[in-house]
Amino acid sequence: PKVLASGSDDRTVRVWEGETEMRCLRGHTSFVRPVLWHHERPNILFSGSWDSTIRVWDVATSTCLYVATEHHADVYGLASHPDRPFFLASTSRDTSLRCWVVEDLAMPFMLKAVVHPESVAEIVSLQEPSAWAVFGNHADSAPPLLLHGAGSKALLLKLQGELGGNFSGANCVKAFKHILSFFMYRKGLDDLWDLCLNIRGEPATSTSNVIFHEKDLIASYHSRAQQLRSTTVGIAGIMTKKDDRLRKAADILLRIGDIRGYCECMRECGQWERAISIAPAVSQKFWFEMC
Repeated sequence: PKVLASGSDDRTVRVWEGETEMRCLRGHTSFVRPVLWHHERPNILFSGSWDSTIRVWDVATSTCLYVATEHHADVYGLASHPDRPFFLASTSRDTSLRCWVVEDLAMPFMLKAVVHPESVAEIVSLQEPSAWAVFGNHADSAPPLLLHGAGSKALLLKLQGELGGNFSGANCVKAFKHILSFFMYRKGLDDLWDLCLNIRGEPATSTSNVIFHEKDLIASYHSRAQQLRSTTVGIAGIMTKKDDRLRKAADILLRIGDIRGYCECMRECGQWERAISIAPAVSQKFWFEMC
């Protein structure tokens, strides 16, 4: 539809149909800069502001669904890819690029697709979205729960074309892989599908069969933690995220069993209680030093 979203220095997000203002969304406390329509749900709009927040809007009901406050300075950019419509990237003057999953928006579609993969065609619209898909109507303000983007159409093509609508045997695993990879993002998800195929006695689809030794993995994670501890942000006027980095480094060190390193990181970011509580696991002497 001929629908436009705009952000302004008056701290509002406005939605237009042609030259007519249809919605005025209020909530930001500073200038609004990036705005982004969701690729699949026409009634969902994202906005970023100099108040350091990202807001998720339901345009049909003029409702703010969620406010993200993890950035520490002006939000400059928002982006998403049609193939990963429920995965969002943002940039900010705090020098960070952050990635977000907005899977709550996908839940009603994902559940139906997983339980009844043969019915995916019922949640995918092959037509261009109309104004009703964005604004709803006066009788019922909620727009129809349909996916309208290129990604969902590609998913439907894979299920009906590549798999021929057959979801038994090995095709069952492939169908779940296509569906969940579209609606959600998790590191290592591809390994899960290979594991499922292996359990079924079928060949894995992964192109990489590299296996890393435990010592190499620990060394890699340890290097990553040290990098987080030593990184500095030197731009004047911007709140540094040193504590964030130290907490991430501490989590990594704890996972690989470096308890001393974990305690030192928690102490550096002011989390004395957590550091002291686990210090005896290193030694009594180290615990006395921490206290």
